Amino acid sequence: MPASTGRGYVPRKPLPRKKIPADIRSLCRAYADEGVRHLAAIMRQPEFPPSARLQAIAILFDRGWGRPAQPMTGEDGGGDIKITIRDLVAEAKNRRS
Repeated sequence: MPASTGRGYVPRKPLPRKKIPADIRSLCRAYADEGVRHLAAIMRQPEFPPSARLQAIAILFDRGWGRPAQPMTGEDGGGDIKITIRDLVAEAKNRRS
């Protein structure tokens, strides 16, 4: 949980994302075909416990191909993103006046 001061919430700086070396990325991509085969096998064999294998495959794909970009949309999934910055101290003083 981010630190808090007497004046309110203080957000933490985000950690820098580590760059994956090209040789590791290439090695992971080499196993992508096998990962797809495992997914297909697990899909067809319900008696296999898929949780550990699926997690390994997901990690392998994330390392090799990267995670998909997250779309940024406005309210209700469309339009522009609305950002509102307010001066809470000034608003509080105006209310008292």
